[in-house]
Amino acid sequence: MSDIDKLSSAFPESVFSAGSEEYKAAAGSYYSAFENEVKPLCFLQPKTAEELGGMLVKLTATNATTAVAVKGGGHMAWAGAANAEQGITIDLKNFKGIDLDLANGVVTLGVLENWASVYAKLAEHGLAICGGRVDKVAISGLTMGGGQSYHSRAMGFVCDNVTNYEVVLASGEVVQANKTTNPDLFVALKGGSNNFGIATKFTYPTFKQGPMWGGGTVVGGEAWPTIVDKVYAFVTSTDPADKHGAFIAACAYFPQAGLDGCVVSLTSTDPTNVSKNLRAMANIQPQYMNMIRETTTLSQLVEDEGKFNEDNKRGWWMTMTIKLSKEFLVKAQRLYQDMCQETAKRVAGFGLAMTLQPHTVDQLQASKDQGPNALGLSPEDGPLMNLLLCSLHEKVEEDEKSREAANKLLDDLTAVAKGLDVYHRYKFMNYATKGQEVIESYGPENVKMLWAVSQKYDPEGFFQKRVTGGHKLPCLNATIPAT
Repeated sequence: MSDIDKLSSAFPESVFSAGSEEYKAAAGSYYSAFENEVKPLCFLQPKTAEELGGMLVKLTATNATTAVAVKGGGHMAWAGAANAEQGITIDLKNFKGIDLDLANGVVTLGVLENWASVYAKLAEHGLAICGGRVDKVAISGLTMGGGQSYHSRAMGFVCDNVTNYEVVLASGEVVQANKTTNPDLFVALKGGSNNFGIATKFTYPTFKQGPMWGGGTVVGGEAWPTIVDKVYAFVTSTDPADKHGAFIAACAYFPQAGLDGCVVSLTSTDPTNVSKNLRAMANIQPQYMNMIRETTTLSQLVEDEGKFNEDNKRGWWMTMTIKLSKEFLVKAQRLYQDMCQETAKRVAGFGLAMTLQPHTVDQLQASKDQGPNALGLSPEDGPLMNLLLCSLHEKVEEDEKSREAANKLLDDLTAVAKGLDVYHRYKFMNYATKGQEVIESYGPENVKMLWAVSQKYDPEGFFQKRVTGGHKLPCLNATIPAT
């Protein structure tokens, strides 16, 4: 009897092989075309944490060469991030639910809830949580990779705000992880991803949230130096009103959509006290489109952001972090423009966004104040700037040409950053591609801590040896990048 037959016999209503409607739906449910093209032997779709635990026990006894993947929302861009070619993919599609505890001021979420459903439910009570910014993204991967929020300047990373995880271990045991129960696992899950077990529920504190301010503008590419100046002013500001604010600024080259310029997304969680720095960014010229709303909602903002994230497209994501530097950001645009013009000549439908988002000193201090996480950052590291390259192209045969062009641009940007002494080791997991050495970027002490947690909760190394997706722990003797 094959491994698939054994699993099907044990879990007849939760194992779906090629040819079934359930398999077809699961195989096409990823964000990226690359992931949708991966063909596992079967999808496992457990209905409870206990059933998932039983599956993990069975999987530990299957062929050790058969890869296992774990699919949460499936929003990573690279093939194999949450799927296993000719392997076994655990699909967490059934782990939904929003359990709001008004008396204790917390909400517990199944990991496959998305931010649209969460915010809509919380808004019924005038509440929110520190969560994601794209409506259809599930809470699982974003939170366990760190996560950036409209509330991050005041509240830290999304992972900092989780107060409890329900986790299924390779042994099949269902455990809780919080500050007092399995506290080492609790810390490791804050940025450590799927290296220790499979999280099935997260608990977050809620807070009052009324209307918000924000939206986006589209401006000419010649405005980039002005954007850089305004970004610098916002990131370094000590104005209390800026703690309510957030921005995403991007150079955007998508000629097939008629876009070759810059996009600036702005928000304030307090529409009665929008900072002068946010107002200045909202008024940058020349301006071709202005979608700023003086009064809006968290739900509307994440819906708007979701419109920039179309499913089943071919494209690459990759990331780097720099110390805040005007000189670097101006030089970065020149490299970006040259790369776009050259690559568009030889790659059909090529497009690229170079996106900036800050990790301010305020955010890093809030992160520290919330308690330890796995990311290896401190307020002294800041202010930092995350840079994301997000490309698109049309044809399968141009996958490698597009990837090589994006990789070269990232290498060139890294060289400039190092030349200016503004390169920072940290890599934001949510935007990293395969091979970017995310866990290494957390620093040697955190790598040792994460290995200790792995060896304690997964002593046979199932999540290191068998679970191939995500960003794995590096060898203990690996070279860890310096800041």
